[in-house]
Amino acid sequence: MKLITNDINNSLVTIPVTMHVTDLQVSATASWLEICSGDETQLIVETTGGSGTLTYHWTSIPEGFESNEESPAVFPEVNTQYIVSVNDGPVTLSDTVEITVYAVPEVNLGDDQVLCGENEYELDAGNPGAIYLWSTGETSQTITVNGEGENAYWVEVTNETSCTASDTVTINFATLPVVELGADTIICHNSVMTLNAGNPGATYLWSTGEMTQTITVNAEDYEYGSHVFSVLVTSEAGCENDGEITVEIKDCTSIDENSQLVDISVFPNPSNGIVNVDLHVRSAQLVSVRVMNLTGQIVYQSNDINILKEYNLQIDLSQFSSGVYNIFVLGETGITEKKVVIRK
Repeated sequence: MKLITNDINNSLVTIPVTMHVTDLQVSATASWLEICSGDETQLIVETTGGSGTLTYHWTSIPEGFESNEESPAVFPEVNTQYIVSVNDGPVTLSDTVEITVYAVPEVNLGDDQVLCGENEYELDAGNPGAIYLWSTGETSQTITVNGEGENAYWVEVTNETSCTASDTVTINFATLPVVELGADTIICHNSVMTLNAGNPGATYLWSTGEMTQTITVNAEDYEYGSHVFSVLVTSEAGCENDGEITVEIKDCTSIDENSQLVDISVFPNPSNGIVNVDLHVRSAQLVSVRVMNLTGQIVYQSNDINILKEYNLQIDLSQFSSGVYNIFVLGETGITEKKVVIRK
């Protein structure tokens, strides 16, 4: 190349210039130009011409992404421009592709729940105006679920830009422990009674401070009169229920004195399990009949029997083991006791 200068002695200067001529063309695009936040799109660079030996370098605006791959995968959270520079040796060309990112709906069904003694619960997927699909098949924003035991519920929410999010929650419709200590009862001062709170595997707290499923009440440890025994039972699911029983302890050393029960007869004795009890009273009254084993457990009970003069009661103890059982007849002014032997 020759240049004209203002130097009168050297008005023409020759400067060597090297020019690189290339037919390389570069175009940047992507597999998806619009995506939901967190989704993947693959950057693509299309080239024509050039020397045939190409290198690539990607950057981004906002900054934070770089890659020398030809077609890298990206996961933008916001709208992002990706710039690719392609070099074929002497020449570098660039192009830009912009990825538009749409927000996904925020779906939160809350923490997993344990519902004690309840059978309904409302779930709300939020995002008013969105499209909903629940695991139950329902398509509303809120649903009411019910059932038994542990159940998982999920929902998919699609917003106006067709972005979808989901959430799952587990609802445990747990039953309350059933605590039955039996009906209030009367025992003699020299008796031993076992109280059983049931619900194996639960945890227990008795009014006596004990923490076992069963406790033994030794009447000799208590004064005459009424005593209330209660227990709090907590199931494995964390549900609580309680129960109580009133045990009246009486002095039975003169058990038939002043009693209005004239006579009680038990036959056959020993018995194979079917026991007949004949009751005879001086005057009409209400009585209760209870059968206890030697541990104090009540195995049979019948309350408020109205006896005018005599009464016959048949008791089936055949499902219980062989041994000695105490039959107590509790009248309005006293207690009568008989023993029966079950022999199979």
